[in-house]
Amino acid sequence: SSWGLAPMVPGALAARGFCPLAEILRAQLRFAGLLRIDHILGFERTFWVPEGGAPGGYVRMPRAALLAVARIEAARAGAVIVGEDLGNVPEGLREDLAASGLLGCRLAMFDTDPGSWPEPVLGSFGSHDLPPFAAWGAGRDIDWHLRLGHIPPDRAEALRTARAGQAQALSVRSGGVGVDALHAALAASPARLVALQVEDMLGATEQANLPGTVDSHPNWRRRIGPGAADLAECEPVQRAAQIMARAGR
Repeated sequence: SSWGLAPMVPGALAARGFCPLAEILRAQLRFAGLLRIDHILGFERTFWVPEGGAPGGYVRMPRAALLAVARIEAARAGAVIVGEDLGNVPEGLREDLAASGLLGCRLAMFDTDPGSWPEPVLGSFGSHDLPPFAAWGAGRDIDWHLRLGHIPPDRAEALRTARAGQAQALSVRSGGVGVDALHAALAASPARLVALQVEDMLGATEQANLPGTVDSHPNWRRRIGPGAADLAECEPVQRAAQIMARAGR
């Protein structure tokens, strides 16, 4: 589907010495010491959708040059860049990310053995497009897809069975059930950086965004509860911070 975004044209990028990408990164790194590039698979190939309804197709991108620009701008700013390398990852991309000094991503939701993760990654339980920990264990996202007609009832039942197995596997490898055990496992993983989500800490049972929906799910409209100024005083947030501190993070 079309996201309505204009893609970077490989030939035009090369003709301009890749300055457009460098300028984009430089502008962001003025304000941040850590930058996450969504869908960094686009450094390998991007899917272009022509106007008028014609079928789209993949366009190969100059991966080595794009990674070099990202590495140069990160070094210039003294920053860390994380690439979202999830999904159908092209062969060799993760190795090239690591060689460029960019971190990849690992999600415990999909890779339920944090102890086996590589070092040059940002580790977390999920992401903004996935259910928080409590909702994931309860299959809340499956309930939503069933309600919206995205999946038939028999498929939903099979997904719930699979989810129960995934949750059990994660609890076994985390050494316990519950969000504290999850956070301890993330903290103990080899991942260079670990990200905790406030929805997980606070026990949220609904996700922020359900991919594939526009207005049939309240995307980006739910408040997390406590205001930003009060979060640091919340007991679940303090507990998560203590778990990280005990692991030396």
